[in-house]
Amino acid sequence: MVTTPLIQNGIKVELPKGQVSEIDLAQQPKEWIVSIDAQGILYLNGQSYSSEDLLQQLRYASENSGVESVVVRADAGASFGTIIELVDAIKNIGKIHYVAFATEKIHSRS
Repeated sequence: MVTTPLIQNGIKVELPKGQVSEIDLAQQPKEWIVSIDAQGILYLNGQSYSSEDLLQQLRYASENSGVESVVVRADAGASFGTIIELVDAIKNIGKIHYVAFATEKIHSRS
């Protein structure tokens, strides 16, 4: 797997490469971005949170701000178990209907 660094909101995340970019971030106005860096630190829209506080913020946003989608930007070096536990917890927030993973599209060489 090839990764390249991506810095968004000051958080360096090495996104895994994929054939298709799953979601166009520019076209999803009611989503929040959860990032997990290589050390397992969690961020919500660029601000670090404990797992419990992050889930509480998402729950509040889904109930009061109409947030229905979450994009998970996980560093390729982050623990798979941590990522899966987080996604599972996010999916259990009642009004979150869509959880996507951010990947960086592989550019084919012709």
